[in-house]
Amino acid sequence: MSVSSLNQRMLADKLEALAAALRHKRELVDAVGAFVRTAEDDALVRVNPVRFAAEHGFTVDAVLETFLHARKVELFTMEWQ
Repeated sequence: MSVSSLNQRMLADKLEALAAALRHKRELVDAVGAFVRTAEDDALVRVNPVRFAAEHGFTVDAVLETFLHARKVELFTMEWQ
């Protein structure tokens, strides 16, 4: 198995875990998945949930909840600055 396919499997597993935790927010989970798959490294490292909400048409509360759950399933790490 290549590193790329292994990483894709890990990503898919984490997104499935996120979707299971947030069944009522499937569209938002899909948007996060698309972002993770396509964003440049700098954008991933510095993702701003408030900006993400505005750019993708979701409420800030929904995005914050989703990003916190994404942290729980180890899709993201968080650092406060």
